[in-house]
Amino acid sequence: MIHTGATYWPIIENTYKTTAQITGRIKQEGFVMRTIVLINSSLIVLTILLLAYLLLPVNSITGAMTALAAEEPHCYLQTNNATKPLAMQSCCYYAQQQLTCDTQENGNISCYTGQHTQTYVVNAAGADYCQKNGYYVAQ
Repeated sequence: MIHTGATYWPIIENTYKTTAQITGRIKQEGFVMRTIVLINSSLIVLTILLLAYLLLPVNSITGAMTALAAEEPHCYLQTNNATKPLAMQSCCYYAQQQLTCDTQENGNISCYTGQHTQTYVVNAAGADYCQKNGYYVAQ
């Protein structure tokens, strides 16, 4: 009995029957490869960004935020003739009770009831202090 190649290799012959099936299979494998290359490229970029974040000092990234954090909270009571410093806790309490708060050109916040009354002046760090302690000093 003589055997032809078709009987010994039925799996290979039946795997790809037409040219369209072969082309479709190649396109499908190309899509998978493009997807893997895209994922690998994204992971490489992410790794570079994380290494840069690890190696660079945080001060160079945050910039002006450290200057604001370094400022000490201050509060002053201004009357007609004098200006005197106040403790932050009592200043926050009294500044919150005023009718109007305005932001000045230098960044300080003035809170007052009327034109010729006592004025509570709080700097930006002082306003943050008041907010963190539950007082509302409008900016």
